[in-house]
Amino acid sequence: MKYLTIICVSSQKGYFEEFSAALGDEASWKIKCLGSRDDAVAAAAANEVDVVVAAEEVAEGSGLDLIKRLVMKNPFINTALVSPLPAEEFHEVTEGLGVLMQLSPTPGKADAKQLRDCLARIY
Repeated sequence: MKYLTIICVSSQKGYFEEFSAALGDEASWKIKCLGSRDDAVAAAAANEVDVVVAAEEVAEGSGLDLIKRLVMKNPFINTALVSPLPAEEFHEVTEGLGVLMQLSPTPGKADAKQLRDCLARIY
């Protein structure tokens, strides 16, 4: 697996604490937490990030809006989104955006394991 930078974006401080801790300290990735949609978009535009994990709501808008903006700046960026929607509805809402996976409204260890497994298959 190549070196990856993963950013978790939420306006709530500590929202991704359990999730990011469960991702672990892989030598092959760096995890950062950001509170702003604009900071995440700037990082993606500068190709400083490989994976963005977005909360349902972020500063300046929704996580879905963040992903739409990210894809416009960098169409190859991998994303995951926190959402309470049923799987079929989530698929409809995110279709065409290349979202890797849906995370539960309280992302934790199980979500982190699922993302780790998904990233291991991709990279």
